[in-house]
Amino acid sequence: MGITRLSDQINIDKWAMLVRGLYSDNDTSMATQGKRSLRIGQTNTDVGFEAIAKPTNISQHLRSLLELMEESGYYLRKEGNCTSNSPSQPILQIISDATNALKRKLMNYRITTLADLIIFRHTGNIWNQQLCNLFPTIIPLLPNCPEGHRQLRIGQYWASSNDGGQQGRVFEIMGTIGSNINGRSWISPIPKDQWSTPTMSN
Repeated sequence: MGITRLSDQINIDKWAMLVRGLYSDNDTSMATQGKRSLRIGQTNTDVGFEAIAKPTNISQHLRSLLELMEESGYYLRKEGNCTSNSPSQPILQIISDATNALKRKLMNYRITTLADLIIFRHTGNIWNQQLCNLFPTIIPLLPNCPEGHRQLRIGQYWASSNDGGQQGRVFEIMGTIGSNINGRSWISPIPKDQWSTPTMSN
């Protein structure tokens, strides 16, 4: 009958919005590349590195488009350098059979790349054993600790040493412009003397 389904039209509109954003001014393009789909799917990487947005069962703006594209063999991809053997390699690339429980636990700890499990030192990078021990099933899968530098990334959470550390404000990175960081911070309403530990199994 030549009638377009509403769901198809919605996906077409989402695709058109992405293309317009990517080929718009620099600020709009950067905002488009920072789509939550990369972070929700735990496929986000550091600036300058490639990433492929994969569908998840979490409801979000691009979910239907990602699912439709996967059925057709296409993916939304952020171009860049290969992440293999670098701190920017997504953690799920080395855990191909990760359970949903493990994925949720990694997400709650904001662990997306190998860099999130590394202590960066001038004398050489080492694995953060205290953090790695929270995920015992992935320890045997970790490669030799890759060399490289820590990069700030949208969606990361930090405790500010100028605002009381873990006793004070938590800062979330919302965006970056050159060497400047845009974000939001807040004070935890529940006083604590150590980091909160989710009680989910892995």
